[in-house]
Amino acid sequence: MTGLVLLGDGFEISEMTIPCDYLFRADIKTIRASVMKNLKVTSQDQITLIADAFLKDLDVDKFDFLFLPGGKASYTTLINHEDVDKTILSFAKKKKWIFAICAAPSLLGRLGVLSSLDFTCFPGFESQVFGGNFVDKGVVLSENFLTAKSVFYAEEFALKMIEVLKNKESAEQVYHQVRGEK
Repeated sequence: MTGLVLLGDGFEISEMTIPCDYLFRADIKTIRASVMKNLKVTSQDQITLIADAFLKDLDVDKFDFLFLPGGKASYTTLINHEDVDKTILSFAKKKKWIFAICAAPSLLGRLGVLSSLDFTCFPGFESQVFGGNFVDKGVVLSENFLTAKSVFYAEEFALKMIEVLKNKESAEQVYHQVRGEK
């Protein structure tokens, strides 16, 4: 199982690294794809990472799930990228898992893919999710979509990702591992 993580300048570092780390611990592979003209992608707090690939060079049909970290990239970089829209719509049409945290659910909402579904997002972005039902919770699961409110919920979000992709036992193993428990 392999997931596609979309990165543009301005992503929230913890909303990307915590879920990716937890997925790695659960033996779930992720490919971090840059939508920029460079593989170097800079977070909103100026931490630069090197993406694994360019989104334009990947066959998105080969991925099992899509993960959209939040941060200002959601409304400055990713929102203006045609390949991001095509990727989201492709995953949604095929009913593949889509995970979005913080401001990133707005990318889904403006495309109408959350229509009639429950979701959560960073306060203030709910008005950009057309047809969806905002739920004021930390993490919300609705059909093949998992959304989270903010960086505070990154761990809960990551563990729920593992649970839906694998099982509850795998999520519990990672939970105990990161706490140094047996």
